[in-house]
Amino acid sequence: MKTAVYLFSTVAVLTATVSCVKNGFPDSEDNRIAFYVKTTPVQSPSVKSIIEDTGTLVDGRLPIYVSDGLTNPAFSNTEVAYTKNGVWKSNVDWTDKEYSFYAYIASPIAQPTSTNGGISNILNNGSILYINQPKTYTKSEDVWADYLMSYRVKVNGADKPLVKLDFERLTSCVELYMGMGVNMSEVTVKKIEFRNVNTRAKYELKYHAVPGDNADNSGMKNIWSVMIDDSEVATYTYQPQTNIEGLLKMYDAENRFVEDNLKMRFLTVQQDVMNIELYIEYQALENGKQTDYTAVFELADYPQEIWYRGHKIRYFVGIDSSVDLEGTIEEWKTVEFIETTLLPDQI
Repeated sequence: MKTAVYLFSTVAVLTATVSCVKNGFPDSEDNRIAFYVKTTPVQSPSVKSIIEDTGTLVDGRLPIYVSDGLTNPAFSNTEVAYTKNGVWKSNVDWTDKEYSFYAYIASPIAQPTSTNGGISNILNNGSILYINQPKTYTKSEDVWADYLMSYRVKVNGADKPLVKLDFERLTSCVELYMGMGVNMSEVTVKKIEFRNVNTRAKYELKYHAVPGDNADNSGMKNIWSVMIDDSEVATYTYQPQTNIEGLLKMYDAENRFVEDNLKMRFLTVQQDVMNIELYIEYQALENGKQTDYTAVFELADYPQEIWYRGHKIRYFVGIDSSVDLEGTIEEWKTVEFIETTLLPDQI
């Protein structure tokens, strides 16, 4: 294990409001404690493992595991099942006391394999855990492990509220987009590799925030330590089945990060990119002749030094007379905090 421990905080990524709830409670005749999460309209197709919004949580009917941090807790890592109308309803009735609720969602909770990720060794009501990602890349998003932890929310049992949980993501999402310049007539991709990616890490919650805590400039609240297991490393390889995959022309910056240009997407544990390489084999049509090329990018040479938790890291590779790699880092769902850097040409 690496002795260095990274201390960072992350962002809440789920926004907006729950629907189909009357007067703040789904059923006025029901005294059971119920929960909901902030929801946002579905903007792109997603599956249960890559949770970009809570509409997917509702579709997947994933349970939440709820704890109460006060004395004589009503919940202690208690599984609460989804019911209906965007609500997770417990079997516990309200009493006139103060509560301090928090919860987590894990997908999947399973022992990992070389081809499937998993969340394991969940301790202390979800505040200590291990995340394993698969060793083999696939476009199927079902294999990637994901974990969401809520902030701590304080409520008064006498008010019997519908308890709103704000979740943050502990994984990072890495995406690679590619396109060709307007001067190129044909460019095809033969192989892409992300080399030396760490696939396993231990996470431990160091400070558990409550909604409304003062945030720093990047909107971060909870504080976690992340310890990387540097013995668990993989190369993620994408190779088109036909060995040929043409690129679309990139006419302007606005159309670069579109689904048609997406070549790879995967979830990963938070890590620095010191040893990670992006390797690309491609073929270009030049003067009527197909010519093979390779390009290697040492990600440590560029400003994105860390794949942060709760962030989507997007790379764009544009192939023209030279190869440009452009990287952006953004919060998973919002656009309030974005760093964009044009990276140097690779000849």
